[in-house]
Amino acid sequence: RAALEMLHAVTELNQTDPGLDLRIRVGVMTGEAVVVLGDRESEAVVGDVVNTAARLEGLAPAGGVLVGETTWRATRRAIAYRSAGSVVAKGKAEPLPVWEAVEPIARLGVDVGPRGRTPLIGREAELGRLGDALARVRADRSPRQVTLVGAPGIGKSRLVAELLAAVDAEAELTTWRQGRSLPYGEGVTFWALGEMIKAQAGILESDDAGATRAKLAAMAAGLLADPAEARWVEGHLRPLVGLAGDAGGVGLDRQHEAFAAWRRLLEALAAQGPTVLVFEDLHWADDALLDFVEHLLDWSGDVPLLVVAAARPELLARRPGWGARPNADLVQVGPLGEHDTARLLAALLDTSVLPAELQAALLERAGGNPLYAEEYVRMLTDRGLLDTRRPGRAVEADALPLPETVQGLIAARVDALGAEEKAVLADAAVVGTVVWLGALAALAGRPAEAVRDHLQVLEARDFLRAERRSAVAGESQYSFRHVLLRDVAYRQIPRAARADKHRRAAEWIASLTPDRAEDRAELLAHHYSRALEFARAARREDPARLAGRARVALGEAGDRATALHAFDAAARFYAAALELAEPGDPARPRWLFGLGQARMHAELAGTELLAEAADALGAAGDRERAAEAMALLGRLLRRQGHGQEGMRHLREAAALLAGAPASPSKGFVLAQLAGAHIIGGESAEAVEAGRAAFAIADALDLDGLRAEALQWIGAGRLDRGDRGGVDDLERAAAIAVRANSPAACTIVANLATTRAGFGDLRRAVELHAEARRLAERFGHASQLRYLGVEDAWDRYLQGRWDDALALADAWIAEVEAGSPHYMESTCRVVRGRVRLARGDLAGALADADAAAALVAEAEDLVGLHETLGLRICVLLADGQVPAAEATAAELLTLIRDQEDAGMTADWSADITDALARLGRGPELAGLLAGLEPTPWLEGALAIAEGDPERAAAVYARMGSLPDEALARLRAAALLTAAGHPSQARPHLARALDFYRSVGARALTVEAEALLAAPA
Repeated sequence: RAALEMLHAVTELNQTDPGLDLRIRVGVMTGEAVVVLGDRESEAVVGDVVNTAARLEGLAPAGGVLVGETTWRATRRAIAYRSAGSVVAKGKAEPLPVWEAVEPIARLGVDVGPRGRTPLIGREAELGRLGDALARVRADRSPRQVTLVGAPGIGKSRLVAELLAAVDAEAELTTWRQGRSLPYGEGVTFWALGEMIKAQAGILESDDAGATRAKLAAMAAGLLADPAEARWVEGHLRPLVGLAGDAGGVGLDRQHEAFAAWRRLLEALAAQGPTVLVFEDLHWADDALLDFVEHLLDWSGDVPLLVVAAARPELLARRPGWGARPNADLVQVGPLGEHDTARLLAALLDTSVLPAELQAALLERAGGNPLYAEEYVRMLTDRGLLDTRRPGRAVEADALPLPETVQGLIAARVDALGAEEKAVLADAAVVGTVVWLGALAALAGRPAEAVRDHLQVLEARDFLRAERRSAVAGESQYSFRHVLLRDVAYRQIPRAARADKHRRAAEWIASLTPDRAEDRAELLAHHYSRALEFARAARREDPARLAGRARVALGEAGDRATALHAFDAAARFYAAALELAEPGDPARPRWLFGLGQARMHAELAGTELLAEAADALGAAGDRERAAEAMALLGRLLRRQGHGQEGMRHLREAAALLAGAPASPSKGFVLAQLAGAHIIGGESAEAVEAGRAAFAIADALDLDGLRAEALQWIGAGRLDRGDRGGVDDLERAAAIAVRANSPAACTIVANLATTRAGFGDLRRAVELHAEARRLAERFGHASQLRYLGVEDAWDRYLQGRWDDALALADAWIAEVEAGSPHYMESTCRVVRGRVRLARGDLAGALADADAAAALVAEAEDLVGLHETLGLRICVLLADGQVPAAEATAAELLTLIRDQEDAGMTADWSADITDALARLGRGPELAGLLAGLEPTPWLEGALAIAEGDPERAAAVYARMGSLPDEALARLRAAALLTAAGHPSQARPHLARALDFYRSVGARALTVEAEALLAAPA
């Protein structure tokens, strides 16, 4: 079997990299089969070893798989080896080192169930849809999902097994990874995904932290060529396999980042060849896993990735829109028809026959459920009523029960077991759908060999199956042939007996590698909680010990869920731990903090919890965590609209750690304070706090904190008129991009806005493109939506008005469909300007009025400048001069009343031109004269002062084509009026070229009229 596994692995490597050309020879040495692998150059040596049965130095005489150095180097990331000494080969002066292959590193994950003893009947259409989806994935190199939905026992797992069999039979190699969700409460957080990652990396449940870390790092490095990216992905994979994550995310919700890292790994896996990911029992999955599966489908790149999910109809009750995506299919696996059910029965019975009345009743009771038919035939076999050695024999089964449901039929089979086998089956049901011999021995309190005999009986009767490979080293692994078998066996355990069984199961799980306890925290929480529940129900005298264990396990489960940014699950675990906690429990303040943080991220709630946690942690002497709680409370209060109160808590948090040494907690608090200062307009304080946070980031080498601190430092310096802040933002963006931080999306977008404000439009466009690439990579939907408006602005300024209008129309349609966004007013300004230039005055005025109402409601002063300016332009174009003059007065009053009227792109040529035409140019010039100079203000002042030719040169340098065209149009008008039409013509020609290219009909007519004016 080992040789066959190796053969498959080497064949896969050869097809992946034909340059390897690995050769395989099989021979007999010291009475045992030995497989020796080598490349083309060492083929003679390989042949010599096999054909002459040379003695291997240092190798025990046993069957195995040996490789030479070239093969070892080529395959060591896919296959685990141990040194096997050296071999003396004919024609070689020195002994050659050889390695013995232990096992392929990767596994399928959860072993796929058997294909069944009969051909697939009545499911050709469903299997065809699975096969078609895989073929489409391969052809299009794009991700796709198929969800199989049906009742228990209807055949979903059989379809998955048939797909795997078809994949294995093909010449093209396909990677297959499979995981299942556990039927524990609301699901163990990301359990199915964790199983796939552990399978890919070859991580066993019995591996200690060191071995796990090494395997995880090797897997990431093997799939991702960029070492920095591999380290980033590995850091986010650690919590999935029971290792501590990095310290860079104190207090933050980094689920988007984790999702992006996990997706990046799976994309890299699929980039090597077609890949199938199977999520079994997805109806039991936690909500966070469902979110990730949807993220994977929405954001994966062009890779051949097929996601197959199997679930009961409860999934659609939880997620009614599941499977509604363009790249997703929902396959309803319904009951078999009566004809197909009869065919299935005939195949199961082989040469035996049922009495006609019994078969008719059986078909009616089965209701098209294949598992019912299979379990009924197994019941006949169990009771010795089915003998395929006697062709045509009628089964005497009149006395057998014919239960109403498949669960009742399974219960009848369980009842027919011997007492010992029934007890082992019950213990297995407590452990779960996958069990190990050691666990069963621990639950039974008996030697493993005594339990093994009963397992063989259960395997022979098709309750359990032995797995080919075990996730626990040195342990035999078994799984229930169907989850319903486990469910029925569990329900038959007397409730009073369940407490002890769950406790023993938890103790066995806890005995596996204590330094990876995080990986099993939720399993322990489940078993100890159930043990406590049943102990209380049985009115045992002293459940206090169980309560203590359950309390600790629940708290650790909350910690694991928090590390995975699954805050709904974390809140559930922490709340359960606190219910069991005594008032003086030393862990209580930490769990309060965990619950408050989880509720903050999940519900934007938890102020009372965070306040209580801060007080309790401070009283317990945990200043760092108390400061974190206080800072999160401040952040939450600010997000809830209580700005001053939030700032007070942030200041208190910083004061609490004022004399403390550098730590991630202190850096987090200072960065939060710096950001709050920026929002509050306190730029000097922001720079001070940001620099303190940056010093901590440098001391601890925390790139995420370093980038965030630089962002606030740069923003603060810019607010104070210090252009050096741009350099800080550039550094912040470079660090965030290098660190693979999702914050890079926001930082790069902010840098683009800053560059645009300083007139560097070409750099701004580049930065917007980079921000979009980052947002797509990280699956940052909100940032992409924001960038959609920025893209519309960029296209407007570049003269790509059809694109700008299409983007604006689509974006506003999303809003009108019920998805509001604060950038709606800006998007309407873009569309209004295009409509105005094309002569659609009604549409432009509607956009201007709608935008003005939005910014007035939001008290957005900068946005109000944009919207009032557009309204002035539209009213003036429509001949409504008095209304335009009133709006102009409103705008100028607004500017005069503001201490900082430092608008940048707001002072575009059209707004300034409209004010100048209303005779308010000198007034505007006076208001703008004292502001921080930018190219935008330079151009606006030139127009306001009556020098549009100078303005045109400014706008041309920036690359703002609409502003340049309007300035040239006004310069041409002045030159023509002054009697210099020949000097006006070059300006008119350039303006007309632009207006005609963008379909600006109204302005084209105006320019053509000037061109036709007599010399």
